[in-house]
Amino acid sequence: MLYKNIFLVIMMIIFVPFLIYSEISFAPIQMETADREYEKWKPFMDLLEKETGEKVVFKHAKSSNELIEMIAKNQAHLAYLCSLTYVMTKQRNNDIYPLYAINVSSGGSKYRCVLFKSGDKKLSVKNLNGARYALVSPYATCGFLSMNYIYQKYTGKQLTVERFVYLDSHNSVVEHVIAGDFDFGGTNSIVFEKYKALGIEKVDETPDLPGFAIVVNRKLIGDEKLNRLKKIIKNIFEHEEIKRVSPFGISSATDTDYDIIRKMMPVKIPMEGNLSAKDIR
Repeated sequence: MLYKNIFLVIMMIIFVPFLIYSEISFAPIQMETADREYEKWKPFMDLLEKETGEKVVFKHAKSSNELIEMIAKNQAHLAYLCSLTYVMTKQRNNDIYPLYAINVSSGGSKYRCVLFKSGDKKLSVKNLNGARYALVSPYATCGFLSMNYIYQKYTGKQLTVERFVYLDSHNSVVEHVIAGDFDFGGTNSIVFEKYKALGIEKVDETPDLPGFAIVVNRKLIGDEKLNRLKKIIKNIFEHEEIKRVSPFGISSATDTDYDIIRKMMPVKIPMEGNLSAKDIR
């Protein structure tokens, strides 16, 4: 009886870790509602589940801060992050590494952040002081981070000395600048090109920035499994079902690709603007 119990204990020590690690959790950055995010990523998760033979679990964070916390605390095997949230998460958990960046065009994954104005206003980089700014969010690469980078280049100061508000979406930023509620706005080059016909004009832009990335927790996955997973994900993005997520495919990504984001980061990104919703007509 004693030997039987010892044998059972040994078997549990050997096999229980594999039973526990029978699933892969995937946490994408919040771009839409949980249901829409799930539907968007379902083809990817289905193919990943089929190719790995493991259950893929969708994890939805209600905010970028919650997502960073989740990944920092080793609660997700895979995640989909923008450039800034990747760097912020990497600061908290060094086991996080990018595998692939999502291509935004046939030219690859890189894009730029654009400081723009309404075409009705005669403004330029000479008018940055004393202006009002519409920004996406503190966690968006094209939010405070990039607009502060451009502002600092011309004024030598931080954007915190100006009046700014976070509007949480690129569309809202464009709409309020066009309406004349703000002098300048910040968005990415993809959104800017989409709305340029409505009369917005570029004031300046950042250099090329690395794209949104699928990242992996090497501590949870392990190096041996990581190499297999990397090949599987590459093959998955060649499937037609994935076009909604990535119509232009993916590019290999490394941590050093994101050094430019680290160089752009100010001492501290303010989590709240100094204007409120009531300041918007």
